[in-house]
Amino acid sequence: MTNADDPTARRRGPGQAPVWRWDGPVSVLRLPLDVHDPALRRHVERVFATAFAVRRAVQRDARARLTAFATARQLRTAVDPAVARDRLGLTRAGLEQAAYRHLDRAAHLRRYLTKALAMHGADVVWQALEHHLFPDAAGRRRERAAALSRRGGVDVNVSNLAIVSVPAADAGDALRVTRIAATGEDVERLTAERLRQRRSRALQRSRRASNPGQYRLSDGQQRRADRRLAAGLPPVQVPVPRGPRIATVAGAPVQAYRHDRTSATYRQLRAAIAADGEARTHARTADSSATATSSPPSSAPTPPWPSRVCPARPGSTGPLPAPRSPRTAWHPSATGCKEP
Repeated sequence: MTNADDPTARRRGPGQAPVWRWDGPVSVLRLPLDVHDPALRRHVERVFATAFAVRRAVQRDARARLTAFATARQLRTAVDPAVARDRLGLTRAGLEQAAYRHLDRAAHLRRYLTKALAMHGADVVWQALEHHLFPDAAGRRRERAAALSRRGGVDVNVSNLAIVSVPAADAGDALRVTRIAATGEDVERLTAERLRQRRSRALQRSRRASNPGQYRLSDGQQRRADRRLAAGLPPVQVPVPRGPRIATVAGAPVQAYRHDRTSATYRQLRAAIAADGEARTHARTADSSATATSSPPSSAPTPPWPSRVCPARPGSTGPLPAPRSPRTAWHPSATGCKEP
């Protein structure tokens, strides 16, 4: 008789010791995020917007599954409630799989969101849902979300968002109205972004109008030209072709952009864009200087720069190089470094 045949044999099971937990102090280090760069700011905003959209989609899935679980009385009576929840996908793993499916169906979201972040968003939804499904130590359960007991509508305008909700049943609650408007820095940022987009489109139109032979016709323009040709009508000169740039097989433009003809309007727009960029650079420099001035001085001494380190080759030594013109070719003798 072996241990496998002995029903009284001791087998490995859950530990009897309490789970270790840290009860001491916890330090949190908050680091600022520099989003002065417009491109970086847009990317960060899209990351948060994508995460919020996926979480809202998972919330809708959880709400639908919770409603199905509440109305499936026969299923809960016939089988165990845990089996019913598993069949309906009302579990942590089920919500995580729902988040994965949303990402797979919208491939463009993968640029800003990973499956790990989507899984964390689904876990947050499950934590809120878990308090409603399972009672706590005192036997209490959280009620369903207020959004499930109210019906509402959303009015999206150019500069504001209005949300109106009424009770789903005759509960006696009053009408609730919430209005969200963009003010202050948001308005300034949106205005600057719209100005940048308008200038970019104006530059594209001006370049295409000044160099029509370097661009192809768009699909619509080409269809129109084919219809006129089939009808025997004379061709129409297109002032601004909206198709792609004429390029080689490798994708490089046949004519370099620096050889394009530019109009006076194009040059004025480029000068205005350069002036705005210089103003933003000065503003960021002033903010950095003000921050450095207001911050307390560091107590740690600044280490001196070594005087015998040669920046030309790792591991070599020598005096620091003398400043030279950018047009001057580099040579080891100019920096005092010795070639190996």
